[in-house]
Amino acid sequence: MKKLFKLLMVLFLLPSLVKSQCTIANYLTAFRIPATSYPYISVSSGVTVSVTIVNISTLSDVAYACNGNNYAGASPAWWLNSTTQRIVLNFSAPVTRFTVLANGINATEIFYYAAATGAITLADYCTTGMIPSGSQISYTPTAAGGSLISIVNPTGSTSYTMTHNGLGSGSRVTLLDCFLKLAPLPVELTEFKAQCRSTDVVELQWQTASELENDFFSVEKSADTKNWMELGNVKGAGTFMSVKNYSYRDNNKNSGTVYYRLKQTDVNRNYKYSDMVVLNSCQEKGNGELILYPNPAKSEVIFKTDADGVMVEITDLIGFKLEALSLERGENKVNLSNYANGTYYIKVINENGEVNIKKLLIDN
Repeated sequence: MKKLFKLLMVLFLLPSLVKSQCTIANYLTAFRIPATSYPYISVSSGVTVSVTIVNISTLSDVAYACNGNNYAGASPAWWLNSTTQRIVLNFSAPVTRFTVLANGINATEIFYYAAATGAITLADYCTTGMIPSGSQISYTPTAAGGSLISIVNPTGSTSYTMTHNGLGSGSRVTLLDCFLKLAPLPVELTEFKAQCRSTDVVELQWQTASELENDFFSVEKSADTKNWMELGNVKGAGTFMSVKNYSYRDNNKNSGTVYYRLKQTDVNRNYKYSDMVVLNSCQEKGNGELILYPNPAKSEVIFKTDADGVMVEITDLIGFKLEALSLERGENKVNLSNYANGTYYIKVINENGEVNIKKLLIDN
């Protein structure tokens, strides 16, 4: 029931995320927020936006044209016409996209946009007379009176600033109620670890509790935590509301301490990095010591060893061999579901032929 509830909540929220995005096709239906209406609570996204203005005055609005469509902003609108002016929008949650209307009729005006975090690009501006360049946009002589401008920042930010180059006759500016809130990436990562399997092999293992539209994981490696190299990709489970286990082997010999991380990418190409895991050199060989846990065990036990080529035999109390295993360095999971409750001997034989005996209690 809990898994079903999580899935239903995600499916319920997805339409509202789409609805809250303004484009050239749908912006005429968006609510224009008057300059006197802040702080403002957005019904479509649930985000509250407040504003800090510096040297800003307001004007009643006028009608503009955008790609042949007539539209009007809010009344009053902000009046932006000087380099000393600044409009700072503060959102209650990180926003990856918002949209403004601006009217201007000369080729000298330039609007600048900045985010507290992340990098900005501009989208869905009126194609007639508008020239974007990174996080700024300017008018040309063919501008038909104004533009819709969507500010896009995939990283998301809670604070954005609008400024002006101070040239021209100035422009009225209106914020539209179509904020796109940064959605948490739909993967719940519960475990990520790295362990030596031999002097040349490292195994990465990770586990997810649930996934939504997860496309793939990229395994990345670094020697200094600054410069990262992608080793390979592992296909994700798409939408999967149960525990899922993954693994990847790095067969490149490591001479010193190395760091690993995961880059999880969803079907919309949004991505997020996991925490790093650190692993010391696998070149140092142990003495073949075996640690087993849990003990008592139920359906599974883990044999952990610090050396290569360790052999293990499971016997009953009279010494009859029930199973023989060849262990890799690190953790080795052993299925005990076919064993009856009771006490068993674990005979450990390292690569030098030395034998050690341990006891294992199975209590299902």
